[in-house]
Amino acid sequence: MIGPIYHIDLYSHKAFLTEGLNQLLPDGSFASRLWRAIGNELHSRLDELFGDEVEWSSIDPVESLFLWVSVDGGLDPQWLAGEDGRYLDDEGEEISPTISPTYSNVEQLAAFGLWFLSAEFNSLGAPSKKGRNERGWSRKQVLDHQIVCLLFAYQALSYSQRIMLGTQLSVDESEKAAKLNFSAMGKRGATKRHAPMAALRVWAITRYREGKWASANQAAHDMQREVIEYGRTIGAVLSEANAQRTIADWFRRKV
Repeated sequence: MIGPIYHIDLYSHKAFLTEGLNQLLPDGSFASRLWRAIGNELHSRLDELFGDEVEWSSIDPVESLFLWVSVDGGLDPQWLAGEDGRYLDDEGEEISPTISPTYSNVEQLAAFGLWFLSAEFNSLGAPSKKGRNERGWSRKQVLDHQIVCLLFAYQALSYSQRIMLGTQLSVDESEKAAKLNFSAMGKRGATKRHAPMAALRVWAITRYREGKWASANQAAHDMQREVIEYGRTIGAVLSEANAQRTIADWFRRKV
């Protein structure tokens, strides 16, 4: 006898972790409004780091984020801003200037953990009862993926608690951190993130030069819907409320 066999309810773990990580994001804070965007940006930057700097087998993404925030502060909030300097929350609404665009190391880890539970957990689809699901994944592949997402979320919660307790990096962790080029990763990330908006600006200015308007403001007013819609096709999202002002600024500065 090896004892009772316990049924593991992955969704119970998911609910437990979601509640625990959400408690680390103060209501109304900058991080609570953008945790999906923060998590997605962290994923992009860390994925790029693993591809260029270090083998997957030597370190995992949550541990590397813990080292990053401990040594270099982690993700610069400015990387989340649009080219116009404004911030849009996860619902696409502009964040009030009265909310400071800052977050703690703990909030970054919490956002990353929540990202794994939301964006990644069901990314392979639902596990099938037999055979493969509609996306071609076997039940085992889906469940293994979900378990890894839960593991990363547990790590995010654990590392957050370490930070709150003031625990210092171990010698081994310090050595790992020294091998990771965080500053270079940040520069590449900022350039990559703003590339779609830069392309949209060039496209809008080209269209502006092709027409005749009494002023930059008039052109921005007439073109804003066209610019917004084109921007969405290339991953450059303009705030509906501020699109006209942003586009007019582009025209005044570049024409």
